[in-house]
Amino acid sequence: MNKKAQSLGSFILVFIVVIVGLSLLTAVALNTGISTTSYTQNDSLSGSTTMPASGSRIDLTGQDLLSTPVVVNVTGSGTVTASNYTIDTIVSTSTGVKTVSLLSNGGWWEGEEINISYIYGPEGYANDAGTRGVISIIVIFFVLGIAVVVLEPTLRSGVLEMINR
Repeated sequence: MNKKAQSLGSFILVFIVVIVGLSLLTAVALNTGISTTSYTQNDSLSGSTTMPASGSRIDLTGQDLLSTPVVVNVTGSGTVTASNYTIDTIVSTSTGVKTVSLLSNGGWWEGEEINISYIYGPEGYANDAGTRGVISIIVIFFVLGIAVVVLEPTLRSGVLEMINR
């Protein structure tokens, strides 16, 4: 086989794999960040929430509740006791997806403005630590795979031996 044609074919193959690999790597890396990063919700910084009527639910921000929420009166006059509400993760009746939700258990806080603070996982969050670890390893192996495809024709062609001579 013609040596120049073989080299050109190898170059084109490497070029295509690198372009496609980097395109896919961008998508994978962006989703890795979303799947492994938690966020803080703090109503005192972003506004307030109105406590619904007894027995009513409202959807809050996030997919997974990762910390114990703290609920205070918007005026700062006191912490709302946990017996007045339940904050948990449910499948939302309004959207049909998993979400953090507040259920009012009654009390004199109904209709009052409250501030809620908690740590949550966004939509697509991997709530298992093992899964988050494997997701990060997938990105590393993806990059190593691209590097092998780029370096393999160079190593096979004997370029490194010519440099050492």
